[in-house]
Amino acid sequence: MIESRGKKCSFLKYIELKLELENVIVMNERTTDIIKKPEFLECADVITSRQVSPKIVFAAAKHLLKENGKIIIHRSPKESYDFKGFEKTAERGPAAAFERDSEL
Repeated sequence: MIESRGKKCSFLKYIELKLELENVIVMNERTTDIIKKPEFLECADVITSRQVSPKIVFAAAKHLLKENGKIIIHRSPKESYDFKGFEKTAERGPAAAFERDSEL
């Protein structure tokens, strides 16, 4: 999990420990910094986003998502997104899910 705000990051780390979650990493960093690090290339199965520009989310997903990984994005139902390399797979209320094409 990537969270740029210290308080939220501390809470997520607490929950990770309390629930004894495995295969979870909580980082107090910005996504724009993480995508520059080669060790995080295609490391994520799922990316969720809220209150972040879809352009930033999809740009990061190109670097972070594994093949056939998914993006779940909170957005206005009136907004429509069509990003090369991603296919919309579901839509419900203010959320939409996208899957990374294997050819990306």
